[in-house]
Amino acid sequence: HQQLIAHSNEVVSDILIKNQSDVHEVYIQQALDLDASEPTSTLDVINAIERVYALDEFQRVNSSFISSQNEGHKEKQLIISTDEKSWGPNFLDFGLAWETNFTSESSIDLDFAFTAQNLTTLGGEWRTELKIGNEQSINTELYLPLTASRSFYSRSWYSLEAIDWSILPEQNLALSMEQRTNQFSQGLGYNISNNSFLEFGLITEKGSINNDYAFQNKIKFNTFGAYVSLGYDSLNSISFPTEGVRLIVNAKKQQEHVDNTTLYTGDDTMLGAESLQVNAEWKGALKIGSHAFVGKASFSRIYTDHNKQSINTSELGGFLNLSGFELNELNGPLKLFSALI
Repeated sequence: HQQLIAHSNEVVSDILIKNQSDVHEVYIQQALDLDASEPTSTLDVINAIERVYALDEFQRVNSSFISSQNEGHKEKQLIISTDEKSWGPNFLDFGLAWETNFTSESSIDLDFAFTAQNLTTLGGEWRTELKIGNEQSINTELYLPLTASRSFYSRSWYSLEAIDWSILPEQNLALSMEQRTNQFSQGLGYNISNNSFLEFGLITEKGSINNDYAFQNKIKFNTFGAYVSLGYDSLNSISFPTEGVRLIVNAKKQQEHVDNTTLYTGDDTMLGAESLQVNAEWKGALKIGSHAFVGKASFSRIYTDHNKQSINTSELGGFLNLSGFELNELNGPLKLFSALI
């Protein structure tokens, strides 16, 4: 950055973007957030370059200054160059996760994902994921910007998920439930800033819950409702952050229609309600010297009509999620959890 240091705190007459990619120039200008009429310091330019590179759209982002004379006045032009990635725009991801307590339970999951980018002139991304193992699912998400600055967007989501979870009745005999769920949601969102968003939309689910021992028949259900999400994320890494904060709050209102059945005790199930589910997740990281401290907390509450139970539950258990319990071993309508790592 020697050239930048030499031009510290100078008024830039013009900012020129040399965009060698399919990313819309308005999107780059918004990330730069520089005003040519105001003094621009070295730190301002470096931060602007980092914001553009953080969009994860380019292989390289460079900057340079050009000095010129205009009617006896000395002018400086800032040039920002962006080079597209040499790979893509479509790519494959592979993942392997292994979790065990070294006694009775192990969880192995394989993940495969295909991402297609630059679907329209405004951008856009279509990502499809396949997970096999203890938790099996197929997810596909279509993200489409509605403006050149990507301030407004559309998000469509479909998932087919198979989950095995346990309930612990009064007899302390754990019962394993097999839940299969098809979920589709359509949302519209607004990116408040580079780190925050607001999204709302509609959601519908159709599936079944089964246990050959506990239920006389398979429980079938379908739901329809709406959701709203508000989020802020400045973490520098989702898995191993050293600085930043992530806070996601969402609420989901649903009308649940359930074909209840009879339990092995002779009682009827009471699933299905007009439910309101509120979730909040926080994660923060702080770096002190060569050490990083990460704190996390989560809250979930499901509100239903009197004597009714929702088909949705909150889960706890697994690595860094109350590690003394098996994966998703604890289930219920209320969850409050925190940890320091």
